[in-house]
Amino acid sequence: MRQTRRILALLVMAAVILFSMTSGVFAQQDSQIQEIRIIHTNDTHGRSQDNAAGNSGIFGFDRLKTLAEGTEEQPAADLILDAGDTFHGLSFATVDKGLSTAKVMNAVGYTATTPGNHDFNYTADYLKNTIGGQLDAEILSCNIVDKTTGKLYFDPYTIKEIPGEYGDDIKVGILGITSPDIYSATAPSNVENLEFADPVTYAQKAVSELKDQGCTVIIALAHMGNSTTLQWKSTEVAKQVSGIDLIIDGHTHVEEKHLVTKDNGEQTLVVQAGYYFSAAGEVTLKYDADQKKVVGLSTDDEKLYKATDTDRPEQDADIKALMDEISQEQSKILDEVVGHTDQELVYSWELIRCRQTNLGNVIGDAYIAATGADVAFENAGGIRSALSEGDITRGDIINVSPFGNYVVTKEISGLDLLDIIEKSLEIGRTNQEAWDKQNQEAWPSGSGSFLQWGGVKIVYRADKPEGQRVVSAEIQGQPIDIDKTYKVATNQYVGSSSTYPALAKAEVINEYSSCEEILTAYFSQSDWTKSLEEKYLQEYNEPDNPPTAPEEETVPPSEQPEGSSGTQVSDQTASEAQSLNPATGRIVHGVVITAVAVLFVAGMISAVTLVRGHKE
Repeated sequence: MRQTRRILALLVMAAVILFSMTSGVFAQQDSQIQEIRIIHTNDTHGRSQDNAAGNSGIFGFDRLKTLAEGTEEQPAADLILDAGDTFHGLSFATVDKGLSTAKVMNAVGYTATTPGNHDFNYTADYLKNTIGGQLDAEILSCNIVDKTTGKLYFDPYTIKEIPGEYGDDIKVGILGITSPDIYSATAPSNVENLEFADPVTYAQKAVSELKDQGCTVIIALAHMGNSTTLQWKSTEVAKQVSGIDLIIDGHTHVEEKHLVTKDNGEQTLVVQAGYYFSAAGEVTLKYDADQKKVVGLSTDDEKLYKATDTDRPEQDADIKALMDEISQEQSKILDEVVGHTDQELVYSWELIRCRQTNLGNVIGDAYIAATGADVAFENAGGIRSALSEGDITRGDIINVSPFGNYVVTKEISGLDLLDIIEKSLEIGRTNQEAWDKQNQEAWPSGSGSFLQWGGVKIVYRADKPEGQRVVSAEIQGQPIDIDKTYKVATNQYVGSSSTYPALAKAEVINEYSSCEEILTAYFSQSDWTKSLEEKYLQEYNEPDNPPTAPEEETVPPSEQPEGSSGTQVSDQTASEAQSLNPATGRIVHGVVITAVAVLFVAGMISAVTLVRGHKE
């Protein structure tokens, strides 16, 4: 018995020792996990700081700096990355062609960025050499090829080393990927010598080279998006390219996080942080120092810090002071009053893509005044802000037309002119359907090609098929002659757009000043307000109810996204959206009447049944 107890005691001691040793090993294995903290932005479009006491919907570089520096509980960011459309947009960026934004990004400490389509608005050469020459962060793209030399135009990738907590430093490879879809989303002259090559092939090549150089973490900055209307999608790149741990995405203006799993079990996390600096994103990658790879990827690894959060980070004093200094330097130019309006010239991202507005009419008239054209077109995507009632400054005009485009004139036939209008009406119809659905994914990729115009008055029928909607079309009181040649003024982007091939094929007659310079000159004239009396697009009414001018739009300007959804949807309620869509209103009215009738009949049947029950 004593011998048995001794053996049991030895066994217990062995078990305790084994458990201690094993738990130590497990603890050691668990402790090999190092977190890599990444702060990211995309599609800020010249937004730089919250200048409305926390109500502008802009997160801002000053809060981003605070977020990146970390706290006692949270370590500082290892990387600060951007996915494009950064150096162009509001006047803070455009007054000095992106250099102010570059200066602030340097102060924040950005690591790398990839070009968005609007970053090419100053031309590819300016982006690469002028902005790139002053930007500390690297501008990366692995699939933009210089046609002249056959070489990559930008550096395809960069390697950053993060201090290892459990041994060797971690080599992180960062590459840029540019969607070929955006080739048509900037003026062709800006990228005329560049080829936007197959992103899958070139990304895989870049990843392989990074692996060969010892990188154990791979991050891609992609200006691509995942809209169903796009040919190239970041999630498809994630499925087809092996070795990418994280894709920080941009271009489609949504808040997204997708975990893509390949057939072999390999995973890639794809994230995007809205747009217009509505939020900043944070990804925490779990790196296993023993296995030398990222493990346990999850959509929970992505977090958004929104401008509307009540507990958002404080503004970094130094960054805020720098931006205030830049704004003050720019204010001498931007604050100059060039005109006045007694009524608001309205804008929202959705509204301008669905119907004619007083702002669109004024822009069209300004182009006609500058060029003597018969008709003028401006794409809805080229208009970016409202003009509030009161004084109009140069800064206001730059906010309306921030792209640095210039006006050209071309000549087309009356038949081609009507075809262009019919095409625009069809785009407006599909845009309206998307708006009614309150679903960003439903917006077609060419939604911004809907036209605002001046000079031609159109009466149309929304219930007719495409190509048969125009009931009447007049220029200077005369019906459009399909055999006559008309002079058209538009910006050079619309003039070369494949959406309107007849216009793209027509030769340029003349080139004029930039769009904002033409608008500045127009608003400086005292009689510009005559444009507010024009109604260039009216829906057809039955003959016994002749067409009447629609009431002026009163939709407030929208600086998307004001809400928390992060999608391209207005803050209007569904009922307000219906009030802007007569067809939808009629359908709802019919449904309500039918529902009331059904309820009435059901009530009568119930009453009769009840009476019979009493009698029985």
